[in-house]
Amino acid sequence: MTMRVVIFLVASVGGLPCAAGTAAAQSLTEAEAVRLGLAVGAWRDWADASMDAARSRTRAAGRWANPEFEFIDESLDLPGGNTERYYWLRQPLDLSGRKSLERAAARAGENVTSAEITGLERDRAAVVRTAFYRTLKVQREIDEISQWRDRLHELSRTVAERVEVGDASRFDRLRLERERALLDGRIALARSEQSIARERLFGLLQQPPRKLSGRLLPDRPPGRVTTLQALHEHPELVQLRAAADSDRLRARAAGRKAWPEVTLGVGVRDFEDGPLSETGGVFSVGIEVPLFERGRQSRAAAEADAGANSAEAALSLARLQAEARGLLDQLDMLRAEALTMTALAASTDESLPAIAEAAYGAGEIGIMALIDAWQAELELRLQAVQLEFAARMAAIELLKLTGENT
Repeated sequence: MTMRVVIFLVASVGGLPCAAGTAAAQSLTEAEAVRLGLAVGAWRDWADASMDAARSRTRAAGRWANPEFEFIDESLDLPGGNTERYYWLRQPLDLSGRKSLERAAARAGENVTSAEITGLERDRAAVVRTAFYRTLKVQREIDEISQWRDRLHELSRTVAERVEVGDASRFDRLRLERERALLDGRIALARSEQSIARERLFGLLQQPPRKLSGRLLPDRPPGRVTTLQALHEHPELVQLRAAADSDRLRARAAGRKAWPEVTLGVGVRDFEDGPLSETGGVFSVGIEVPLFERGRQSRAAAEADAGANSAEAALSLARLQAEARGLLDQLDMLRAEALTMTALAASTDESLPAIAEAAYGAGEIGIMALIDAWQAELELRLQAVQLEFAARMAAIELLKLTGENT
């Protein structure tokens, strides 16, 4: 019985590295990259601390003034002695509702902070997406260049064999070797760029590097009406609207300063006059006279701030709509051109390198024309990659404007 338990434990522990290795081998998608980027500890700590600070300001706003304790001792130098002592506890009361309006203004301020965090989240998600697809783009470029370099290597061996039998010149062989060396250099540069892009991506995620999985060319964007409607919930507009709401509430609170503030006092009076000693209760009511400070200036300033924030929100909406329309047009054009160029590069009926190789083998063209055909094909494929990447960058900017739910 004991032996079976030991064997089971060994088998279970032995399986752990396999499971860990399988998890590490899983490719990283864009969605998971964004999730990991927004779950980084320091980022979440900042966001949580910012919201906690806003909530603390709300809890601190509009609180009643602390009660005041006062002790008075009055003595008269009379033959029998005369002493009066007062113990007062006074409390200002908010009968105007100004404190509740100040608290409501602070709660609107929480929405300002929340919108600011949402905007920064969108910015961070866009940075993660950009790093993700830049890494994919460089890998695509390396694959395209490597494919033509491998084909050029095969062609170099064929030409070398022809040189040996006198069917080709040494110039052809050397020219192909130089072309292959140039491609090796381009691959080395691309790999160095890929290394930087990968380190930047996984540095943002604070994760060990792994293979990426994704499609460089973005899907079709949402409709124009849907996109423009989503802009109304852009964090910049939400922040400005919340600030305007807070300003209006502050203006209302400032207007209540014209209402007198009441202070209630209760206490105890001790009276001693020779052998006579009495104790009794006392009560007082104090009313503020709003003669000099009636809140007019504070109310006017808050109303002006509210108007300025509302006007800025209208201007920002117009700007965001113009940016969104431009990005939609740009994305449509880039996607269409990328699809056209990709289809042209994938066509096998009119393959320029294949035609050139057949013509070179028949002695109809020289080596320079053959290399020119290969270079044209490679540039076509690399240009298709560039167009797909440019379309993806436009899609990322559009998503940063509209949010994840469009």
